[in-house]
Amino acid sequence: MTPPTLPRRFDARFFAAALPEGVEAAFEGDEVAAHTWLRPTDALAAMAEGRLAMWLPTSATLQQLEHARSIEEIRERLAPGVLGRIDVAEVSPEVTRIVMPAGGGVAGQPVCAYLVGRRRSVLVDPGDPTGLALDRVVELAASRGSAIEAVALTNVDPDHAAGAEAVAEIFGVPVFAGPGGGRSVPYAVRELADLEMLAAGDVPLRVVHTPGPRPDHVAFIGPAGGFVIAGDLDGVRGARSLPGPTDADALAASQERVRDLAPGAPWLTGHPGSAPDP
Repeated sequence: MTPPTLPRRFDARFFAAALPEGVEAAFEGDEVAAHTWLRPTDALAAMAEGRLAMWLPTSATLQQLEHARSIEEIRERLAPGVLGRIDVAEVSPEVTRIVMPAGGGVAGQPVCAYLVGRRRSVLVDPGDPTGLALDRVVELAASRGSAIEAVALTNVDPDHAAGAEAVAEIFGVPVFAGPGGGRSVPYAVRELADLEMLAAGDVPLRVVHTPGPRPDHVAFIGPAGGFVIAGDLDGVRGARSLPGPTDADALAASQERVRDLAPGAPWLTGHPGSAPDP
């Protein structure tokens, strides 16, 4: 569901069905101008190459289905669950964690967003595009007199990134993502380089390219190595999602690199209940 702050509002529902052997799918509809059958991977590639335009709900759903192996897996992992509550916790005077209950638009998929800054803020991983989670972030920033200057994504899996476009439209701000992250989303992103400083907000964030969970994955290290916004770098993925396979060797190398760059820093993880790196 589009956030209430946007003038055009709609619900989008998607359906998956098993196709019995020997049965061909067909449809009727006067509004259909053309149609084709595509694998999710091929449709996303066509979007990345500019051959197929999509709205975010469609591209996010195709990302969620891209690695599905069976209708049973889809039913178990992607069907909406119980919608949890929005939890807000002050991690430090400059970092607030917002647990959003429907990452990627799937109820029961909690994800941790982080509002980083004092008077000028960066919102990291606003994965919930529906319900009241984004409203809570907007209210939180307003109550502190803090302007949201950018959205930054540790990765572009829907449970982390699906709310980014809405925030960008509300505030007229850029979205930053890791190397190659722009291929998987239907809106403009500024791709970040390894070890650059994020050009937004009043709390310096250093970007570290940390492939493993995804090739585009990045972590953000706070001032003087005081904290790490680690995304899925702890190896924990969304509870109600079907992410792509983890590159175990790349993940281990990325974890070790972040420990070297920010020794002893607490890791702010991508999902509630996942253990911070020791």
